[in-house]
Amino acid sequence: MNFSNVVVATQVNGLPALENVGEETLEGAEAELSWRFASDLRAQVTYAYHDAKFGDYLADFGGTLQQLDGNRIEMSAHNLASAGLVYLPAKGFNANAIVNYVGSRFLDKRIRRRRSRTRPGRPELATISAMPKCGSTG
Repeated sequence: MNFSNVVVATQVNGLPALENVGEETLEGAEAELSWRFASDLRAQVTYAYHDAKFGDYLADFGGTLQQLDGNRIEMSAHNLASAGLVYLPAKGFNANAIVNYVGSRFLDKRIRRRRSRTRPGRPELATISAMPKCGSTG
């Protein structure tokens, strides 16, 4: 997808503001697989690949203009994934346990077009969640 006249958050004199970035290009794919082991137990796996880049965007960094065309959009991870088990009977105790993964991402707009060892960006992140619950699902 190609977007024009996109507005993003920025700061002006230390205060929050909005700024027009010109163009952004978003490409990617998503997949999900769910397998029911029993009537009450299901496993699920998801994966998403996102390639979000600035298009024609001339940014002002303290009086210095820099063209960001081709740079990854900050906080936009290339890889996202999850895997989990869900126990969900019609009545009574139910629970889930899910692991989420968020790939590396950059924290600012002045990123390089490709990752490098000298500026790797934000490291990958994995979270684990579990939720037991008692009660009816219907």
